[in-house]
Order: sequence, then C-alpha cells, then structure tokens
Amino acid sequence: MQEAFPLVSTKRRALTHPYEEGLRTRKARILHAYDNSMALPSCRVAVPTRVGGAIPPPGLWWLAQCSHKSSMSHLSWNCQGLGRALTVQKLGELIRSHAPSMVFLMETKQNCHRVSTLRRQFGYYKGFSVDPVGLAGGLALWWRPEVDVEILAFDKNMVDTIVKRSDNGILYRISWVYGPPYREDKVSFWESMANLIMANSPPWLCIGDLNEILVNDEKEGGNPWP
Repeated sequence: MQEAFPLVSTKRRALTHPYEEGLRTRKARILHAYDNSMALPSCRVAVPTRVGGAIPPPGLWWLAQCSHKSSMSHLSWNCQGLGRALTVQKLGELIRSHAPSMVFLMETKQNCHRVSTLRRQFGYYKGFSVDPVGLAGGLALWWRPEVDVEILAFDKNMVDTIVKRSDNGILYRISWVYGPPYREDKVSFWESMANLIMANSPPWLCIGDLNEILVNDEKEGGNPWP
C-alpha cells in the first residue's frame, strides 16, 4: 500500500485520559480507511494509460503523476467573519493572487444571502453555504465552471463533495472540514467523519481545519490539551 498524506500527526505517547484514548482510536480508524481509499483498485476514475498500456491505481501516486498535466488550485481559509470590509478585501486579494477553482471559507458568520452576494461579486457562478449557528460558524463553498460539484452530505462542520474536472473528466472526492473547537463536540465530530468512509471512494482529500492535535507539543500557549 502506498503512503498517504496523514490527516493528523503520527507522534506517539502514553495515553492516560479515557477521552483521548477513545478519540485517538476513532482517528486511527479513519486514517486507516483513508489510506485504503487511496489504493482501492475498484475506484472508478478516469485515468490516463502509462507506457505499455498499464492503468495506474487511483491513489496518491496517480495524483502525483497526473498533476503536471494540468493544474488546479483550491483555496481554504478560516476568515473569522465576512462582515468586515478588511476581511472581504483580503479575500479578494487571495482570489486574484491564486485564481482558485474552488474556495472554501470557514466561520463566515453570515447568512446564505450575504455569502451568495459575495460569491457573485468574486466571479464564482455556483456555490453552497451552511448558515452559522447564532453568531458562530458558517461554511461556504464556491466553484467555477471548470469543475462540476456534487454535494454528498453536509453539517455545520463539513461539506462532503464529489468533484469532476470539466476538461479531462477526472473525478475525486473532497471533504471540506472545519473541526469543532470545543472538546465536548469532538467525539461526535470524529464519529461523523468515520461515517464518511466509502468502500469504493475515488481519491479522497480532506481540506480545511480539523482543530485537532494529538500531543501538546503540537501547540504553543494556552491550556494543555485535551
């Protein structure tokens, strides 16, 4: 099995807290399935043939081999509220600088009407939004005509999608994730992530902010975690 990019750190230490042990077990199960999904030979993905006619497996090796053929960028940003003029200005600068095919915004703190207005302002012809809960949260996903997007599932922390490139028909899955910042919500979040696992998934990427660490060495300042 080829190596997959890890979603979380692989550092190890003795586990002493029941919450942490249970959470780590869920993470390990998701990572194992994520790694397997990148190598499943039954994935139905449009792929080019190699020299000799052999078809490469639809995993990270295949993505790396194909990446030079045509480029595509995605932007993910925790904007911490789209209600401020400076934030909207910065978003415009990022879009002009990187010209992303897809934009994922976390903590929009704005309703769908406001988010849709900004989407059209920045030239994205389609999008999907999750309203904030009160004054917190809110997700927005925008895309341009070079990709077709199917929404598989969503909640306040995640938008799960199948993405198809219009130029070459390449199909892949992206889960756009904003992990909960509060400890009491993390177990249910990782359980919902486990429910995303599909037996015959196309190459699967998780993009966003998991709001999670495994050891305190991965953070600076603040209270110890968990």
